[in-house]
Formats: sequence, structure tokens, C-alpha cells
Amino acid sequence: MKRVLASVVLPIILLSLSHYAACQAGSESLNDQLIAAVGAENTALAKQLLDKGASVEAKNSDGNTMLIAASSDGNPAMVTLLLEHGANIEAKSENGSTPLIMAAFYRNTEVVKLLLAKGALVRAKNSIGSTALAEASQNGNPDAVKLLLDNGANINDKDIGGITPLMLAAFAGKTDVVKLLLANGAKVNSRNEEDKTALKMAMDAGRTDVVALLKEHGAQ
Repeated sequence: MKRVLASVVLPIILLSLSHYAACQAGSESLNDQLIAAVGAENTALAKQLLDKGASVEAKNSDGNTMLIAASSDGNPAMVTLLLEHGANIEAKSENGSTPLIMAAFYRNTEVVKLLLAKGALVRAKNSIGSTALAEASQNGNPDAVKLLLDNGANINDKDIGGITPLMLAAFAGKTDVVKLLLANGAKVNSRNEEDKTALKMAMDAGRTDVVALLKEHGAQ
């Protein structure tokens, strides 16, 4: 009787294992194809793959989810597609950056706008305490800075080094952003962990226009 059961049960188990392995391989293949489609900014193909069962949270070789990748690339259509398929809007990159932070870093204003409209956390921070506003300020993107401020970004927030968005913009010589931050209440004499102000950082970087602007606003 035991031999009969073994001859019946064992093939069933082997068949189930084989089917499971095939499904796993198929899923991995779909995920790899999705990663390639997102990288190529092929929204139509990405939709087909997602509809076939590719994981919307698949990660590329950088450890980034597809939403982080699309946000970095500045592809609003792909971002919309991924969100419609349930992508985690607060996914983290290896350095803790969210899709919103990455979009701001890469100056992708339309994606910043889209993610904010979909409820992205405007005050989220990465592993060094940097926010989307800090990235947009440092990279000189006044349109994104205004969007972020209008959606509740903390203008005087500091990273782990005590550096504010105004300091970053001043050091980078982003005059338009410095003007915008000052007009919206940035603390001009805030100090970082090295006891430096935005003025000192601008002076260190040789940003003469920014130095003059900061002094007009009471910088010391």
C-alpha cells in the first residue's frame, strides 16, 4: 500500500515543485523585462508587463524601485502608470531617498508636481537628512522650490550637518532660489554644525552676487 501511495504522491509533489519553479522563473523574467522597459522609458511595454504580473516593486541593479527610477528619469507618464498599479510612493533608495527627493534632485519639476498631487510626503528625509526642498534648492530649481513650499515643505529644515536649503542655494550660487527662499521666510543667519551661516558659505564659494543679496537681508 505504501508503495502505491508513493508512486502516486511523489509524481504529484514533483509536478507541483516544477510548476512552482516555472512560475518563479516566469515572474523573474517579467520583472527583468519591466526593469528594462522602465529604463528605456517604454510606457506601453511596461503596462503590458505589469498587466501580465510583473512586480511593480521590482528593483533594478541600483536597488531602486521602478517608481524611483521613473521619478529620477523625469517620466510623468511612467510615474502615473506605476502609481496606478500600486507603486509605493514612499519607497526608499539605498540612501533613503524617496521618489519625490529623487525627482527634485534631478530637476524633474513635472514629476515633483505629480508626486505631490498624489500625496507624497513633502518633508520626507533621506539618510543624511536631506529633503526634496534641499535638493531643489541646491540644484537651482525655483519652480520646484515654489511647488514644495506651497505644499508644506519646511523652509528652515536642517540635515544632519545642520545645513538649510538657503545655505545650499547660497553655496551653489543659485541666486533665484536664494531670493525665493528669503522672500518666503528663510532664516538668513541660521548656523550649521560648523557654525557657518549662508553668508559665510557663499563667501567661501566666491558667490559675490549671493553675498550682496544676503547682506541686503541682514546676513551677518
